[in-house]
Amino acid sequence: MGKTLDILKISEAQKERPQAAPAPAPRHDQVHVSDWTLQQEEMSFVEVGPKLFEASANVLAIQHGAQKLQPPHAPVRQEMARHAPTFVEPKPMTVNYETAEAASPVGEVAPEIIAYRQPDHPITKQYAELLDRMLQGTAGQGGRVLLLSGLRPHVGASTCLLNLAVVAARRPHCRVAVIDAQVRQADLAAKLGLAPKTGIEDAMSGTSALQQAVLASPIANLDVLARGGQKIDASLRGEALGWIVAWMRERYDLILIDGPSVEQSNDLAPLTGLADAAYLVSPEADSPAARRSAAATIARLGGKLRGLLHTHFE
Repeated sequence: MGKTLDILKISEAQKERPQAAPAPAPRHDQVHVSDWTLQQEEMSFVEVGPKLFEASANVLAIQHGAQKLQPPHAPVRQEMARHAPTFVEPKPMTVNYETAEAASPVGEVAPEIIAYRQPDHPITKQYAELLDRMLQGTAGQGGRVLLLSGLRPHVGASTCLLNLAVVAARRPHCRVAVIDAQVRQADLAAKLGLAPKTGIEDAMSGTSALQQAVLASPIANLDVLARGGQKIDASLRGEALGWIVAWMRERYDLILIDGPSVEQSNDLAPLTGLADAAYLVSPEADSPAARRSAAATIARLGGKLRGLLHTHFE
């Protein structure tokens, strides 16, 4: 009974105690912070500067294994020098050009080369006047190239060409070369008393250097590229002749080409476009119609026909 009375007293006392007002609800602009406690843990950090190195205790406590030291690297310049190739300084060398010495002349200059045999002969003077007229209007870069072609074989084109060459070679500061481009009757070297061992065909085929094929004649300042050697394919002939003529333009003041006759038009064709001027050699007794036909052939082949040379045999 006494216990019951005590319980009732406690219950009445609780009713009489004022109740605490409920906490106001948080507004939307307030942040509700839960009642919890942060666990105190150490944060790891490392600070590095020019004169500063700091770290947390747990970082400093880490034990690292011993590191194998690498050998210091050689400077880049020394390393490159070690692998650079070694060059040997070349010895100085000088090169001069001169034509190959002709073999001992087997004969004399042909008697029909009047300009050589008789420099004061009236015919020699005629050749000098003829050369002046042929050279007019043909100046250009490098040496001048003149092509002589006969109306047919054996009309005196080679003899006329050599007389003109001798006259030109005797002029001051004039280096002259003659090219024997005949196909069937090559006789320039023989008329100059030479017996060449190599010729233009060897130079074109590559079996002989061009410098070796060009021979010095008995006449000062006059060289000859004779006929002879291993023939090359016709399709390569034009290009090879063009290279030879260009090479000689750089070394001579005047180049005279003894070309095939007009009747041999296939052999004449590669030469017509290489010359600054072409001249038709025709006997005086030939008909004008034959000369006009030959002139038309040279023009058709691309030649620059500048005139006719009339020959006369006594």
